[in-house]
Amino acid sequence: MSSKFNFQRAWREVASPAYADLPEEIIELHERVKLTCGDLTQAEHTLLLPFPDEGLEKAFKAIEPRQLAVATRVINGWGTWSHTGLARVSLRGRVVNVIIADDFDCWSPRNEAEKYVKQRLADPWLSPEEFEIAYVKYGDNAGGSGWKFANLADQVLNKYMGVDPSKHASPSWKAYEGQLRHHMSNSRGWTNADVGWATIEEMQRAQELWAELRDDDQLMREMIKDYPTREQAWFTLSRDFMDHEPGTDYDHSELPRLFQRYVEEEFTVTHVSAVNFRVDYSNTGGSHIKRGVENDHPFTIGAKHLQEAHGGMLSLDSSSAVCDACGEPYDHHTHDLALFLECRKNLTQEEANQALQRIKELAEEHGIEGFAFPPSPEGFTIEGVHDAVS
Repeated sequence: MSSKFNFQRAWREVASPAYADLPEEIIELHERVKLTCGDLTQAEHTLLLPFPDEGLEKAFKAIEPRQLAVATRVINGWGTWSHTGLARVSLRGRVVNVIIADDFDCWSPRNEAEKYVKQRLADPWLSPEEFEIAYVKYGDNAGGSGWKFANLADQVLNKYMGVDPSKHASPSWKAYEGQLRHHMSNSRGWTNADVGWATIEEMQRAQELWAELRDDDQLMREMIKDYPTREQAWFTLSRDFMDHEPGTDYDHSELPRLFQRYVEEEFTVTHVSAVNFRVDYSNTGGSHIKRGVENDHPFTIGAKHLQEAHGGMLSLDSSSAVCDACGEPYDHHTHDLALFLECRKNLTQEEANQALQRIKELAEEHGIEGFAFPPSPEGFTIEGVHDAVS
């Protein structure tokens, strides 16, 4: 990956404004958590926090469920991503506390923290003997009150929904940091997706939509499409705040955001994918194609590749064996790379072409050889073009 989540920007642009807009009774409840839950620890197996008293539990239950769900996500994000930190510094025999402000990248290594503290102390020439950081603490400095608020709130929200999160059925639904988490698992692995707010009404709606859509990304988009813009932002964080690291190549997961800014009014850029698979059968004449495999297919890893794998982590070399599906080598398999775009409104062909002209050179630069236009969830299309690749 050549990108990383920008905690600072997410805190400034999403979490901090949302926290400032929370109702007074929610802020007061958060303050109670700070005062009463600082020393609480999670249970060993369930990872749940105990409520310190009945009064606090009643206060959580007094909040309307949807309001509690939204506030939970806000408070957890605000606390987790906060870049205000505290450094306790031993300075020539004296112990002083230095506040590390929001302009500091709190996810940098410790030596960066030392540079910052020296600047704050206005003495960059302090020697190691004169200067020592006892500890540096970042984020929510009130005993982890952000994640503790979320832990307690999720317990209340799960009870409202009639959910027991300790049961690992598939599919299953539960509150996770105020959001409705959809869990799927089988013998090959598992997936989690946050698709809406954790309320009984939202869960019932999500279950109905899932039976129809069978796709978490489509489910989330359908669930949140009528949410206020500020609420929608909590479900697109991994897309909107993954910033490209300068000096590195763009990978396929980053390209949709790179292109999106140029076609904002016309399209939603969803992903980049390989299409139009082709195989050169000069070695085998196609006689080795396995039953059920199409003539033109992607290169397929097989048992021989696994035999050649090496290293502490499984490391596969595609060229170490021929395709398991047809017997041709890796370099006999080719494909095109397409950018997938969904219409944000009904477009004429002229409007679509004008938008695509804006990204034509950028597409060529990144090896994009075509554009695909699957139907949007709202049913918007290009006049005369239906689920096509051009």
